[in-house]
Amino acid sequence: MLDVTTTPPATPIDVGPEPEPKQGKKRPRPRKRARQAISIVLENSGSVARDHLASERTFLAYIRTSLLFASTGLFAIASPSTPLTRFARPLGATLVIFALVVLAIGVRRYFLVQNLLTQGKFPLTRITPATLATVTAIIIIIVFAILVLSRK
Repeated sequence: MLDVTTTPPATPIDVGPEPEPKQGKKRPRPRKRARQAISIVLENSGSVARDHLASERTFLAYIRTSLLFASTGLFAIASPSTPLTRFARPLGATLVIFALVVLAIGVRRYFLVQNLLTQGKFPLTRITPATLATVTAIIIIIVFAILVLSRK
C-alpha cells in the first residue's frame, strides 16, 4: 500500500524585531523596506525549496511558450508578400494575442502557487493546460490546412 505523508506548512523564519536605529544612523530607506516586505524567507523543511523552485521552472516554461507564440506571430505579420499574406497577418495577430494570454496565465498561476505553497497547499489545474493544448492544436490544424489548400 502507498504511504502518503503530509509535510507541515512552510512557516516564515522569525528573524526577530527590526533593530532600533542608533543615534546618528539613518533608518532604512523605503525602497529597502519594500524589498524586505516582498521577499519571504521560509524554513527549508521537507520539500519547501524543491516545490518553490519547481514553481519557478513552470513559470519560466510559460514565458518560453509565450515567447514562442509571440515570435512566430511577429514573423507571420512581418513576412514578405506571398500568396499566403492574406492568411498570415490575421494568424500572426492571433498568435501574438494568444502569447499575451499564455503569459497572463503563467503570471497568475505563479503567484497563486507561491501564495498557497506558503500555506502548505497546492492548487491542481486541469482546465487551463487542457485549454492551452486545445487552442494550440487548433492553431496548428489551421496553419496546416492553409498550407495544404494553398498548394492546390
